[in-house]
Amino acid sequence: MSFSPLRGLLDISETGIGGSMIAAILQARIGSNRLPEKVLRPILGRPMLELMIERLRHCKTIDKIIVATTTSPEDDKLESLCDIWSVDCFRGAIDDVLSRYHGAARMYEVDVIVRVTSDCPLIDPELVDEVVNLYQRNSDKYAYCSNVNPPTYPDGLDVEVFGMATLERLNDLAIESIDREHVTTYVEKHLEDFRIGNVADGINRSAFRWTVDTYDDLQFATEIYKALYRPGQIFGREEIFGLLRRHPELMSINAGHTRNEGHTMSISKKEQLAASAR
Repeated sequence: MSFSPLRGLLDISETGIGGSMIAAILQARIGSNRLPEKVLRPILGRPMLELMIERLRHCKTIDKIIVATTTSPEDDKLESLCDIWSVDCFRGAIDDVLSRYHGAARMYEVDVIVRVTSDCPLIDPELVDEVVNLYQRNSDKYAYCSNVNPPTYPDGLDVEVFGMATLERLNDLAIESIDREHVTTYVEKHLEDFRIGNVADGINRSAFRWTVDTYDDLQFATEIYKALYRPGQIFGREEIFGLLRRHPELMSINAGHTRNEGHTMSISKKEQLAASAR
């Protein structure tokens, strides 16, 4: 994706493609076990979450951006920042993230949910649009579209798209706490029950780690921004790949971590706790 000037942005409207309200919902909270306050960690002097929002505003398919945070007092700061950044905010349960998505989507009358986690400062607007467009073109065929089944893009470019009917179904069927916390793990466990669409890269680059879950990840993302960020412009994944080809040493910064490491550790810990309680 080439650089795009801010003046080329589409205005945020009240209805999207085909009259549907399409909203990117970002789950975010101040508390984080592995990297405390990671969503507010500065990259080039700006909170990581603000940079994510800036990138998502370049998506051509998204009408609204909603930050879904918690009712914990420590997240009052996030709500205040959302007001400053002119994005909507929903506050709900700390651990039941699925209910947060459900509540946010209902409050803002969302038809199509774009799920992005708040630890992805390198999220690619063009790729987000690709996944949304796949869903929009095939909404009668697919209940859920993503670029992670199977993953071929770097960890940190994950996008999931589904309609309100699928979110309602997940909210009804997902009973286990682990499925409530991780929102779409129920889909992963029951792929045969959902009509799935996937956007795949021609080259499997899923081993690349572009998410931010540790100090090493934050350093890596900061180096990418130092090299490529220009005010009013957005760099995409191809610019990042080009930079890494020229400077492969950058990949060693967070090479000791694996894809979905934090997610996997969280699930494993909860499964162990559940087993010990039986």
